[in-house]
Amino acid sequence: VLLPEESAAVRAGWAATTVDEPCTGVVERVRAHAAAHPDRIAVQDPDGSATYTELVSHASALSRRLRAAGVRRGSRVAMLCEPGIPFVTGILAVLGAGAAWVPLDLRAPRARTAGLLDDSGPDVLYVGPGLDDTATELLAAATAAPATVSWDASRDTDLLPPSGTGDDLAYVIFTSGSTGRPKGAMVHRAGMVNHLLAKVDDLDMTADDVTVHNAPVTFDISVWQMLCPLITGGRLVVVDRDTAADPQELFGRITTDGITVLEVVPSLLRAAVDTWGNGLERPELAPLTHLMVTGETLPADLAREWLDLAPHIPLVNAYGPTECSDDVTHAVITPTTTLDTRAPIGHPVRNTRLYILDHHLQPVPPGTPGELYVAGTGVGHGYLNDPAKTATTFTADPHNPHPGARMYRTGDRVRQRPDGQLEFLERTDHQIKIRGHRIELGEIETALRRLPGITDAATTVHHGQLVGYLIGTTEDAKTALAATLPGYMVPSTFVTLPALPLTPNGKIDRKALPAPDPTAHPTGPAREPRTDTERALGAVFAGVLGLPSVSIDDSFFDLGGDSIRSIEVVAGARRAGLRVTAADVFTHKTVAALAAAVGDAEPAEIAGTDDGVGELAPLPVMLRLLEEGGPVDGFNQSVVLTTPAALDLPRLTGALQRVVDHHDALRLRLTGRGPDDWRLVVGAPGTVRVAPLVTRIDAGHRAFADEALLRRAVAAQAEAARDRLAPREGITLQAVWIDRGPDRPGRLILMLHHLVVDGVSWRVLLPDLLTAYERPDAALDPVGTSLRHWSGLLREQAASRTGELPYWETLLSHRERPVGARALDPDRDTYATARTLRLTLPAEHTRPLLEHGPVAFQAEINDVLLAGLGLAVADWRGRSLLVEVETHGREQLHAGVDLSRTVGWFTGTHPVLLRAAALGAEQAVKEMREQLAALPDHGLGHGILRHLGDGSARLPAVNPQLGFNYLGRFAAVESYDGGWAAAPEAREAFAATSGGMPLGHTVEVDALVEDGPDGPVLVATWTWAGRLLESEDAEALAEGWFRALRTLAERAGELA
Repeated sequence: VLLPEESAAVRAGWAATTVDEPCTGVVERVRAHAAAHPDRIAVQDPDGSATYTELVSHASALSRRLRAAGVRRGSRVAMLCEPGIPFVTGILAVLGAGAAWVPLDLRAPRARTAGLLDDSGPDVLYVGPGLDDTATELLAAATAAPATVSWDASRDTDLLPPSGTGDDLAYVIFTSGSTGRPKGAMVHRAGMVNHLLAKVDDLDMTADDVTVHNAPVTFDISVWQMLCPLITGGRLVVVDRDTAADPQELFGRITTDGITVLEVVPSLLRAAVDTWGNGLERPELAPLTHLMVTGETLPADLAREWLDLAPHIPLVNAYGPTECSDDVTHAVITPTTTLDTRAPIGHPVRNTRLYILDHHLQPVPPGTPGELYVAGTGVGHGYLNDPAKTATTFTADPHNPHPGARMYRTGDRVRQRPDGQLEFLERTDHQIKIRGHRIELGEIETALRRLPGITDAATTVHHGQLVGYLIGTTEDAKTALAATLPGYMVPSTFVTLPALPLTPNGKIDRKALPAPDPTAHPTGPAREPRTDTERALGAVFAGVLGLPSVSIDDSFFDLGGDSIRSIEVVAGARRAGLRVTAADVFTHKTVAALAAAVGDAEPAEIAGTDDGVGELAPLPVMLRLLEEGGPVDGFNQSVVLTTPAALDLPRLTGALQRVVDHHDALRLRLTGRGPDDWRLVVGAPGTVRVAPLVTRIDAGHRAFADEALLRRAVAAQAEAARDRLAPREGITLQAVWIDRGPDRPGRLILMLHHLVVDGVSWRVLLPDLLTAYERPDAALDPVGTSLRHWSGLLREQAASRTGELPYWETLLSHRERPVGARALDPDRDTYATARTLRLTLPAEHTRPLLEHGPVAFQAEINDVLLAGLGLAVADWRGRSLLVEVETHGREQLHAGVDLSRTVGWFTGTHPVLLRAAALGAEQAVKEMREQLAALPDHGLGHGILRHLGDGSARLPAVNPQLGFNYLGRFAAVESYDGGWAAAPEAREAFAATSGGMPLGHTVEVDALVEDGPDGPVLVATWTWAGRLLESEDAEALAEGWFRALRTLAERAGELA
């Protein structure tokens, strides 16, 4: 209950200062600055700049042409123009002619834009430079037939007097409408100018300020961004769409352009702050005096993070509806502002009254939630051609004694804080904001109901993503909607239901709508392949992922795919006669999208398909091995296979010979004058004789039927094979057949020196070996880009990658105390002193990470695993640490590169910062995902700049204390045709190094996922320096990682 004095105060309106100042004269103000400072730069865009004199004269000439085309006071002019000098000129010309502008979205579906053109009923369509053909296509799709006036660079020094009054229309901006059609909010000149002057007052804007225009022209904040600097005599900087969407690039313009005022949506600010926190160098912010945020709720923790970074630059949190001339409140947030869970939206701007009312339109006491109503100068004229909607939203103001006074119902629940500022709580209807865009769910639902086969539909937001619910069936709802709605209004996931849940009143019960199933088809009912290309790619997806089938709309990564498996997709597609790259798989994630891309694209010629013979410049990972020193002859990778009982040794030897002749890396020889002089030479086919490298062990007697004895035999033979490796003699292969007689399957140990093989290579070599053995006359699939050609490409990249140096240098400057007793010493801390631990995360925890994690966290499994490691390290040491992450290194440097069937050691490494911040599960994954996504080519440049750069363009040799390598997903026992299979003793054979080789990290973990009988399990092998860490200490980290992964798995299940 309100006290009498409280009621009187609220009825008078919670108002800012009333300012009696003419709310017209934008054109006059700009002309006054042109007269006072004719040569001052007014607008700067990506194509050039215009002085105040040039801007005014261009606008006057265009205004004259508009009037000649029929524009009069009260007319509407549709604007089909990119942001920049032509658009700003158009606004001044339209206002000068007494008309209003209607911005059109060049990137919206044509049908939608044509509908808006019809609804707005313009007298003239103003066409920006280079858009005449677009205008012709648009007019052909519309029923409206306005005259067209195109941009030209003509100037007019005989300035026509501007026309218009404060009550005249200034602009019409369309927002999402609940009936299925957008609503045209009409803003008058008095409201527009009042808002401009409120910005000038609250941001202390003067002629010395430089303001950025980074918002779409269909977004209401674009109005003040364009016009405030011009009415104060300042400078407007217009950035292109890519810059506006790139936090690092946008904030980087602050110093290059001397920007003092910048406005962003909170999600972009979050991306910027997170990126800087993850090691990317923060741009210099010195010129900036105010940072505005708007369009979305501002989380208090984000405000705190900004003020921690830049306490001298206040955040101005702006709130307001398009219908009320944009912002109606400003909250200036400084380090002294009280921040709870939500940042305040502030106090009303000039000439604005705000009411917090109950459902009887009576004021509520301070601190009590109520609906916000806006009154005052900024309240607009309503909705264009929609008197019914206008009457329900723009109502009489019962708390204002003046006849005809109106107020606008916002639909937002707010409360007044103890400090007098407003706090936004929630919407009262089904309107939402996505990426700063106001969306009526009803508009999406109406569009869905128009689709063939759909009888009813609903939409809601689930964890920040739009979800559509369908009654009925239709073909590809996502594609169909994209033809009529902007991308930000298209649901990312669809759920088919037998009926929509209803409340007792018969309305849709949105709270009862089920969460989307992350394993279900995201675009609706599963669709079968329609073309031969889709059938081929569907078979490839299913084969690589070990699934019986996939829908053509299934995302490869949502089904458990990763970067390593994407290379297998490339190889499988090539076998099917399709030219696909790994980059294609990342860009076009579904069978349908990939098939369309394959069909539309001109196949690129594969680069570097030479025989690969000759001197090979070492790859960065090889130089890293040389840098670490120590004996490397025994450094290997190996596999153990179960062989058919009746294996034919000569046939096996012949198959191995074919494989060695086919893959040039297997003929590599290490040369040079000494241990520190590495040169690599690839011999021609036939130069390596395989027969001396194959050993048969007679194990036919009954004792070898004992599994324990067999395991010991495999381990002993693997160690002996390792000792026979001699890369300086060209011996990089050893094959040992343990022959258990004609009635029992044998074992085949295949060992290759690590210089010639990596984890991806085995996925090529084993199928090739079995093909060569089982079908001696069959041709092996061709190799694409040769290892030697790739090596040359990396060296060419060194000069062009120098732009990455600041990022890596900043990251590597992170100073750390040793996690162990001292720093790693290569002379003392060798593999002979290492300790190991092998742990398995059960299927009940691994399965949710793989099946729910990609969709729940919108992340790859690598992101999730590293996020878990970061949480574990925070508990383990309580401080941020760098981890060196291994990648497959097979990046798509240009369209012609195809490494899907190239054998060799391609591994890349790069540092990642594990931040010791108090983060929840979702935020930890989000931070890691964004840190990894920001890396060009998955961090390939780090190795190039460290090992191949010259002089100042070379990174320092900094080795993080932690190492991480995720090898991908494998079947526990891979089965092949003809009785071949991966042997259960495989782990016994990994005598991968000699004891004198230095350890690369104090602690490292190698992880993979095995598909076992109970489902997938994560297997982690930890290795640590035994002289630096006690076993209990290392085991605490290992167990902490699994504990964090269990938490992430549980959260993924909840989000699913």
